[in-house]
Amino acid sequence: MTPILITFGLALIGGTTAYWLNVPLAWLIGPLITIGMARIAGMNLKTPSGGLQIGQSTVGVAVGLQMTSPVVFFLYQEIGLILTAGSVTVLLGWPMAVLLQRLAQEDIKTCYFAAVPGGLSEMAVLGSRYGAQVEPIAIAQTMRLAMIVVVVPPVMALSGITGDSLMASSGADFLSWLNTALLIAVAVAVSAVLSRFKVSNAWLLGGVLTGCSIAVASKMVLGMHALVIHAAQFFLGIGLGVMFNRNFVTRAPRFIRSAAVIMVVMLGLAWAGAALVSHYTEHDFGTMMLSFAPAGVTEMVLTAKALGFEAPLITAIHLTRILFIVMFAVLLFRLTIEEKAPPSQ
Repeated sequence: MTPILITFGLALIGGTTAYWLNVPLAWLIGPLITIGMARIAGMNLKTPSGGLQIGQSTVGVAVGLQMTSPVVFFLYQEIGLILTAGSVTVLLGWPMAVLLQRLAQEDIKTCYFAAVPGGLSEMAVLGSRYGAQVEPIAIAQTMRLAMIVVVVPPVMALSGITGDSLMASSGADFLSWLNTALLIAVAVAVSAVLSRFKVSNAWLLGGVLTGCSIAVASKMVLGMHALVIHAAQFFLGIGLGVMFNRNFVTRAPRFIRSAAVIMVVMLGLAWAGAALVSHYTEHDFGTMMLSFAPAGVTEMVLTAKALGFEAPLITAIHLTRILFIVMFAVLLFRLTIEEKAPPSQ
């Protein structure tokens, strides 16, 4: 229990400090930074079993509760944008892999599965299956999640980029604490079933489906207390932070620098795409930026809820991205890289 208690203590210090500094997503970013730095320093820290997964399901429920019939109809109207955004993200995997290979001097197979913005476990498993090195893939995917969480929300807040989405839950009827606990328990159970069937992003998706079912059935705008969302952020921050370790920094400095450059390039492309789409459509820049950012869906949804952007649309775009990556990333790999790549040593 000692490593877990120390982990909680450091996470509380990080979250409280970030909260005092008015950092957006303070209870996610603060623990992530303090735990990540402590792990890199060599501290033996651990997260409670299931904490990360419960946090993801809780965020999923919060988003699903916003999926009322008008919101579902709105997403149906935006199906073209949702599919286009998901397709572009997958297609960017190949040029980003080529750039990463030139910068890092790693094999192209490893660079491909490191550059495609999919889930850490999914990309590591696929990479291993096709002869890539698992550790650099895990490093790049973890960096992608952490860097975007630490950079994007604060930059948007400091730049005054906020939204006034009518889909925000500020006017919602809040669930009682008992109903909240029951709903999260159901969401965790649904998520566990999806996870057992190897569904990508199962823990978030299970929460979304559970919350959406309640929203459609009740025909009411429901919400969860801010304290529940903060607790979910807290566990997510710890879960991301413990992914780091000393070897993460010391074993592959060139690859880490190169992966960081790739993240900057991808964020620049997301920024340009968001500016273009917001200019020619009625969607605000912030919603599009969070939709196009090559980040984890849970973290971008939390940012959307904190800054007042269209969380359901952002959720739909990111889940579509993940679905397309699962469906087409291997096909793109075979068409562009596998036949040209030398055999792995």
